[in-house]
Amino acid sequence: MDKTILPGSGFRPLTDFACLRVFIACGCVFSGPVGQAQTRGSLAGEEAAQALKKSIAAEEYNLRYGPVRFQTQGSVGLGYTDNVFYSEKNRKADFLVNPEVDLRAFWPITELNTLRLSLGLGYEWYLNNTILNSGAPLINPDSELAFNVFVGDFRIKLHEKFSYQESLFFNSFPGANELFLSGVRP
Repeated sequence: MDKTILPGSGFRPLTDFACLRVFIACGCVFSGPVGQAQTRGSLAGEEAAQALKKSIAAEEYNLRYGPVRFQTQGSVGLGYTDNVFYSEKNRKADFLVNPEVDLRAFWPITELNTLRLSLGLGYEWYLNNTILNSGAPLINPDSELAFNVFVGDFRIKLHEKFSYQESLFFNSFPGANELFLSGVRP
């Protein structure tokens, strides 16, 4: 007796309902638990937050008033110029004394959000040509008010840099014998 297996013999055709059961069973076996994955925060935001915490802790301040920390610094600069009025004729030499006081304040509002104030005040005092002395202090260009906000993966810095500097300049008009120096008449 010949026992050859003919294609299609021994298998019965699947009905629509049986196919549906096979697909559902395969779907349940091959799919993992849905909606049970544990969310993980961004490592970049976490690393930036840790670096910011370390930099806040490492900053040195010499005064403290509650949560606000202060750092003060003073300096005196000396200078000499052989042509104080920048003129080709009738050059005048002068010595310049430049005292300066810097104040930095730091307020950690939260663990990561901070408010900083940096203010430098100075004065330029000419020994021989006192007409060049100003009536107002000068505010250094590195003075700043900054608010750092850390939100999720983002660090937002709201800041304002301010300064007040006087420049030595001459104003004159054609035919005039007078020169105006920084708004002061000699």
